[in-house]
Amino acid sequence: MNAIASFFLSSLVSRIMSLIPIQGTTMKGWIYATLFLSWTSGPGASLLYALAYTFLWLGIMAILYWKKIFFKV
Repeated sequence: MNAIASFFLSSLVSRIMSLIPIQGTTMKGWIYATLFLSWTSGPGASLLYALAYTFLWLGIMAILYWKKIFFKV
C-alpha cells in the first residue's frame, strides 16, 4: 500500500534537502556529517544514513497504513 506515494515523497524530500543550505553545506550533508559521520567513517556512515532514511519512510508509511489512509492513482 502507498508504494508510489512512498517513492515520490522520499525522492521529493531528498531533493529538497539537497537544496537547503546549512553551515556551508546542504541539509542532507549536514545531517550526514553531524549524526552519522561522527559515529563511524565512510561506508559505515553512508549505510547508517541510508538505513535511517529508509526506516523513517517505513515508519511514515506504517502510520498511514494503520490510519487507513491510502493514496490511489
